[in-house]
Amino acid sequence: MGTAANITPVGADADTFEAILLPVTLGEAHIVEFTVGNDVYTWTISENTGTPKITALAGGKRHTFDVVLQKNAVSATGPIEAWVDGGTANGVAE
Repeated sequence: MGTAANITPVGADADTFEAILLPVTLGEAHIVEFTVGNDVYTWTISENTGTPKITALAGGKRHTFDVVLQKNAVSATGPIEAWVDGGTANGVAE
């Protein structure tokens, strides 16, 4: 197992954030912390309430979690969807 590290999500808009994560079976070590002002909310990803419950992050899949921050808890639900082709583009790095 590797070393835990922070992953900074990219904000798609004011209420949506995205991150690319490696495939993994979810366990107690897989947490997300949300900081709002001086308050820190912690969510253990494996405790999601999806139908069916998401127990692993699968390669080639997009996992969407709707997360609700509550005063004493964080709850999340979400589906697993196949990735769709986003198109092809070229770029030059200088």
